[in-house]
Amino acid sequence: MTLTSTSTDPEGQALKAEWDLDGSGNFATSGDTVQKQFTVPANYPVKLRVTDPSGATDVASGTVAIPNRPPTASVDHQPKSPDTGVPVKFTATYSDPENRIKSIAWDDGSGTFVPGGPTFTKTFKKPAPTR
Repeated sequence: MTLTSTSTDPEGQALKAEWDLDGSGNFATSGDTVQKQFTVPANYPVKLRVTDPSGATDVASGTVAIPNRPPTASVDHQPKSPDTGVPVKFTATYSDPENRIKSIAWDDGSGTFVPGGPTFTKTFKKPAPTR
């Protein structure tokens, strides 16, 4: 993310811009334009302090909101045309933009999700109704 100070001085003097980009209270980054990479979804406090040549200062603060983007998932199965009583192996393929998959769960048809891994096997005792 690029952050830019658009601060001005009433006397037209040049301003020194300093940034607290981690909420520590330490204005460790300088410059009118700075960059910061936020890697985890959260609300991040950001402060800008500007100082004129006479030492007068002002501080502006805000929050950068980094949303949690949802993961994506798809499922495939083998065999493609199973017979009744033959185990069917389901395989999940999934990804998360922030690389933060917390868990995988499968619904075995009962309507309840149970924790599992990237594969799930189920044997169907009777054929599914045709549509």
